[in-house]
Amino acid sequence: MTRKWIVLIGLSIVTVVVWTFIEITIRFFREETVLDYEHFRTPISSTFNEESLNDIVTREKEKLLVDRDALE
Repeated sequence: MTRKWIVLIGLSIVTVVVWTFIEITIRFFREETVLDYEHFRTPISSTFNEESLNDIVTREKEKLLVDRDALE
């Protein structure tokens, strides 16, 4: 083997060892995140809120620089 292959193999081994060490330390010191899904499980209101829908549409039109029809 040439010197280039030995250097390449050595750097690869060092990379894998450092990568493994970092992953182990991150998993060891990371705190678990507690997610509360109960809020998302409540049913959506069956009443149609037209005011909110119109507000969303106007916000979208204000930020959209190109007409939506031109994109299609």
